[in-house]
Amino acid sequence: MMCSIGSSHCGMVACALTLVATQFLVGGCKTSKNDSDEKPQGAPSKAAPAAAIPNVVHVSLPGNPGFKVPLKAIERFESFNRMLPSEFFSASTWASIELTLADGTSLTIESPKEQFGEADYQLRASHPGIELRVTDKESQSEKARWGPLARIVVKPFEAAIPKAKPVPVTVDGNVSLVGLEQLAAVPTVLEPRKQRPAWTLPSVVSLLAAKCEVTALSVTSGDETLSVEPSQASKAFLRPNRKGVWMFSLEGSDGSADRKRVRGVTGIDVRCKP
Repeated sequence: MMCSIGSSHCGMVACALTLVATQFLVGGCKTSKNDSDEKPQGAPSKAAPAAAIPNVVHVSLPGNPGFKVPLKAIERFESFNRMLPSEFFSASTWASIELTLADGTSLTIESPKEQFGEADYQLRASHPGIELRVTDKESQSEKARWGPLARIVVKPFEAAIPKAKPVPVTVDGNVSLVGLEQLAAVPTVLEPRKQRPAWTLPSVVSLLAAKCEVTALSVTSGDETLSVEPSQASKAFLRPNRKGVWMFSLEGSDGSADRKRVRGVTGIDVRCKP
């Protein structure tokens, strides 16, 4: 609509336009509630739940499935060392301790005997979870602690690991010493019951007499002698345990019911078909 400057109507329009312009400059361009600079108030965001702290710690050695120690049982054990196989009671046999914390963090304690000297190692409650503490044997002052823990792996020095001594194997009256060095070139299989690497008796005999067709077989341990039927020779297994003791097992015809076992093998006698 056109109007002249002198018109009273136009004066009212001009005043209205001036007021609008003033509001625009002062208040900004807020044309609606949805265009507001303020963000709508939503539901408060929830923080991710913290990982649960385990109330059990898994203790093991290389090649050993180990065991689990629950929180409620740790007070029964005065010493962490005594939870391990006897040959590793002393921390001087430990090359390292590998720790996995409850949050997944891993750390390795190299040569703990050198770091902490004569010390006691104990599993104790860390509120929450379980921790490993190291204290001086004389003063009982604390030297270190780690936790809460999920796993502990004790790695012994190679020299501390017991090695099986060669066992005498007699084939048709001829005695030979067969040890780990000789068997290193012979493929192993998994012993059915323990699922650990072992050698079958025919593979052991083949080292000494490649073409031997077994007609008689016996295994001796101290005063005990176990005779094995030649037809069962393929189900006879020999392996060293973690203490360096030779273990012999014979799976029964049905795989379990007639299973026989000889601990601490001191000799094997074999007769071959002429």
